[in-house]
Amino acid sequence: MKIILTLFLIFCHFQILATRMAYTTNIKTIIYADENLDIPIGYIRAGRKITVGDNNLKTSTITPILVAGRIAYVQLKDITFESNGNPVSDAPSIKDHDVDMLFITDEDKLKENNFLTLSLGLVSSGSQWEEFNSSLEAQSETTGLTLYKLSLDHRSIQKNYGFSIWLGYMSTSTDIAKFEAPFIGAEYQYRLLQFKLISLEAFAGAQFSGGAKITMADGQISKSVMYGTEFGARARLFPFSTFGFHGSASIFSNKIGDMDPIQDDNLEEYDFSSIGGAKIEFGMSYKI
Repeated sequence: MKIILTLFLIFCHFQILATRMAYTTNIKTIIYADENLDIPIGYIRAGRKITVGDNNLKTSTITPILVAGRIAYVQLKDITFESNGNPVSDAPSIKDHDVDMLFITDEDKLKENNFLTLSLGLVSSGSQWEEFNSSLEAQSETTGLTLYKLSLDHRSIQKNYGFSIWLGYMSTSTDIAKFEAPFIGAEYQYRLLQFKLISLEAFAGAQFSGGAKITMADGQISKSVMYGTEFGARARLFPFSTFGFHGSASIFSNKIGDMDPIQDDNLEEYDFSSIGGAKIEFGMSYKI
């Protein structure tokens, strides 16, 4: 077995030694760890001179390159073997460590792998909101909360975790009262499954609002703070493409604090201490 492995490594070594010079033409010439181009590991900027294998693979669509002592792959469409109409084979030779210096990894860089995400969610308002409206004799039925959210996500294909920060607004109303709250939040994501077209992740987050309020039909305004947590699972379609889509299911629970009591015509006071429940959410993301 050791002999076979040694012969295989020698074969791969000689394959990469049969080299030729090339220039990168794409803004980001992606470097892949595998021949199927499923695992990008970094990139080289346009206009850089590199040494690639002399043999093309996969029906002449990719070619090997040596990076950090490992064989990786680039697509032929991202490089050229001519400069101003002249072959570059007679260009000065480049050592492997020169290629390593040109190689840029996206891994763990906050300025890379960022996505802007717009989401719409529907959340159960919870039993206390229903009881509050029932106590004040609301005529219309209570409905769930509508939630709008704008997120900045950071997630890398090389890591199985990510995080996001977001701004949001949610509201619900009956004929006697309207509840609304702008809020901020943060979320941690852990990827359970990952394929080229779809991924599945679990997530946990926390949110806070200092401007939650209830506006009554008679003009009363009750202000409060709101804080809570969220736990759930999310499926992503085209998770690392320029445009992607997602859907999630979670428990979205919030506590209401320092609420100004609401008075009815008999000066009896009412309030509630929590809002939220089961939540579903859909949205789309754009890689920035």
